Amino acid sequence: MKSIRHRLIRSSWLLALAGCGRPAQSGDAPAGLRPATAVVPGRVVSPRPRSWRLAPNSPFHLAAEGLHDAGLVTLGQHQVLRSRACSGVGQSLSLRLVEGEAFAEHALPDSPAVSTEHGSPGDDAISGSWPDNLLVLVKHAHKPNDPSGREGALLRWNGSRWSELTLPHPVTPPVEYRPYLPYALLPGYDGGVLVAQSRPGERFGGRVEPFYLVGRTPRPAPDFSGLDFPSESANIPSNHVEYGALASGEPFVIHDALFQRTRRSILSLARSTKAGAVKLDTVIDVPRSIDFQFVTGQLDSRSVLVVYGQETLGPTHQTWLRVYDATSEIELGPAAKLAPGRDAVRFWLAGGKLWLHRGDVVLRLDPDGWKPHAKLAFSAGVTSVEGSAAFWANEQGKPSYFDESGTRHEVPWLVGEGQPFVLGITVRETNDVWLTARTAEGESLVFRTHAMKGLLTCTP
Repeated sequence: MKSIRHRLIRSSWLLALAGCGRPAQSGDAPAGLRPATAVVPGRVVSPRPRSWRLAPNSPFHLAAEGLHDAGLVTLGQHQVLRSRACSGVGQSLSLRLVEGEAFAEHALPDSPAVSTEHGSPGDDAISGSWPDNLLVLVKHAHKPNDPSGREGALLRWNGSRWSELTLPHPVTPPVEYRPYLPYALLPGYDGGVLVAQSRPGERFGGRVEPFYLVGRTPRPAPDFSGLDFPSESANIPSNHVEYGALASGEPFVIHDALFQRTRRSILSLARSTKAGAVKLDTVIDVPRSIDFQFVTGQLDSRSVLVVYGQETLGPTHQTWLRVYDATSEIELGPAAKLAPGRDAVRFWLAGGKLWLHRGDVVLRLDPDGWKPHAKLAFSAGVTSVEGSAAFWANEQGKPSYFDESGTRHEVPWLVGEGQPFVLGITVRETNDVWLTARTAEGESLVFRTHAMKGLLTCTP
């Protein structure tokens, strides 16, 4: 049996992001893994030998190694490291709090092993309040010898033990004798969590179903299931449903209906207000297939939803964009119109502005139109800095930083052969940045711009 233990390492200096790329100064301790022996209570071990090492002037420090499917989760004001349990049993999760510049000495007990195949903890959703009321949506869940062939399980931590929640059975036609499956978690609903539900066999949420509310709230959950969403067939839906919530906590559902015979697409949006009103709007109705994505955040001072996509079978691949708040559509004006093109697009909200990554250019929407901000390959992933025009980018598995002017700064990270590949970047504050990476062997590594007081690892 394996367990997570701390290996204490010496502190090393933190290179401020404003000085990324500067050479080491006189008096700076060397960055990277320590040649000295690390200490585990009761025995002596050394850091794992690697074919690579941290660059001499890297702002990053190794925080965790030897894990699997590791990543960071933000729960309110808390930062939690999640990974596959060191026992390696099924889909069990390990959750450990980050306390300043150290990991908590003890993690929560491992979650139940509800899955033995498909997916990883990185696919799961975690919500609630740390440490006494957590919900974990395990996607691709499958119990051994479970004939239902289900997809999805909902686990709850009540502060002392884990349990699996069973959702209710559908009460509207078509008749279904199996309970609903969890499809998505929407936190922040007056202190409760809304669980979006789907019927067994409808992995993409073919119908809009009622929410299941976890927690006590001063008002009931909104119900979008009775709205008249367009559909080619009531019994065999060819729909794709996605759920989300505004920053204010108000939930919404996006319903994409594809009519197979005509290839017509109707994208609908249902949302609720704090007053309890439910509203259904048509986002786009075109005689061809579309794809869509959405993001939420702040535009100026408003909490908004941005829905966008392309007409995938049209002659011009026309890109479309709609913006909504809790009650109405926000007209952006002709300056926001995008030219047709086959290049993919990606939007995000940061610093009260709307941003667009198209082709190899990052653009900012100003009152008089889209303005170039930075050059960036479209294959790169972007992580914005809250309240700022600056952002981090994952460029072919390596981190880089773009300041508020759009100037690119190459961030020194590793040197040597066989380097791991960056999977995700998390920005807690301007000078508190985390990297999650994976080696060719599937090992998860975690790096941070703050030197941690202990190195976390799965040890024999």
